[in-house]
Amino acid sequence: MELPQQIQTAADGQTLKPARPRSESPAATKLREIERLTQLTEILELMEETHKDKNWILERIRANHLKIPELKPTMGAVSILKVCPQNFISHLLGLLKFSEIDVFEGPPPLTTTYHWFFTDIVASSDPTITTNEQARKIIVLNKLIERTEVFRQRDPDSTLILPTGDGMAIGFSDSPEKPLILALELHKDLNRYNTQKSKEKDRLYLRIGLDSGPVYIITDLNGKENVWGPGIIMARRVMDLARDMNIIASSKIANDIRDVTDPSNMMTHHHMNWNLVNISDQPVDRIFYYLDGDVPRNFPDMKVVVKDEEGQDLEMISLNVNKPYHKEFYIRLRKPLKPKQKGRWVNLEYDWEEPDRHYFYRCASNCKKFSYSLTVPKSLQINQKVVYVDVESGEKRYAKIPATVKYLENKTQINWEGTNLAAHDAYRFDW
Repeated sequence: MELPQQIQTAADGQTLKPARPRSESPAATKLREIERLTQLTEILELMEETHKDKNWILERIRANHLKIPELKPTMGAVSILKVCPQNFISHLLGLLKFSEIDVFEGPPPLTTTYHWFFTDIVASSDPTITTNEQARKIIVLNKLIERTEVFRQRDPDSTLILPTGDGMAIGFSDSPEKPLILALELHKDLNRYNTQKSKEKDRLYLRIGLDSGPVYIITDLNGKENVWGPGIIMARRVMDLARDMNIIASSKIANDIRDVTDPSNMMTHHHMNWNLVNISDQPVDRIFYYLDGDVPRNFPDMKVVVKDEEGQDLEMISLNVNKPYHKEFYIRLRKPLKPKQKGRWVNLEYDWEEPDRHYFYRCASNCKKFSYSLTVPKSLQINQKVVYVDVESGEKRYAKIPATVKYLENKTQINWEGTNLAAHDAYRFDW
């Protein structure tokens, strides 16, 4: 069939150029006819899938200002296509294919934030390690994760599990603590496993990254749920910073989990900040601390860290009392605190369970301002109150000023502030 010699302009602004007449062999003509028939068949199939009829073809003809003498209003879609020029047939096919792509649905909205555990095996791509050995280590990793309490007690509806070849990513939408607890459980079991292996090549080493962030839930080619988004991407980047047997957490998830680190036993990370003032007439180069807890705890397990106003670690010079429920110790300042000197700070951090969910504090000296802040996972139900405790009689009464409670996206925050507290004033903070 000969093509019209005039130039037609497509609706999208492109130019439909006429084909140049040229002689061709019978075989080439036959091949061209087969290709045209294939295109016509594909057009008809795409029209059916996109719910288009012959009127759509007629609209395209008018939009491109085509003049086709053989065209009659009573023709069906097949007959209309047969009398259309080849360059227009190619144009229709292109429109339908792009239309097919356009009707694909876009990504869904970002989901609820997931808290990510991302791990892989160190040196898994080492060419000196056999394929069987690499596969064995992946199987061991899967088995160790399966045995952890966090994984066995997970909620399938709020957990995403994504194998990554030589590792995996696990997302929890119900708790920011679970990635950390999983990492700690896995490390403990992995250390036990490695001690049983006499040969270094048989041992398994991991690196782990933790982060919180949203993702898109996207269906993959297998019809299964997969994810993409800033949450899992950042978790991978955090993991890439880790070395052998490191657990690295982003600042975002660290802020979410830094207080109550284990809701099952109310393991609590304590922060104490003191603004120091030397009211004596002599320089002071050491500070005395005492700590009390509700359950027995070994001092090394408390992970006590003391830093000064410059963020430098301070030396513990003596552990005077190390009873199960009571600790006393001295810390040496890097620079003596001069008489009447102000502007010096000390920060103390330690871990101690609070199974009864209350914290008791007694002022060692007069205190102009005392601030208390507690952060717990959003999933933890709280029953907070602040009471003043008479240490001699044991009498308790509600504090004059109640605490404030903030319900944030993934956590609940309790804050209380008191001023001009006297030495030995005591308060109990229930949560």
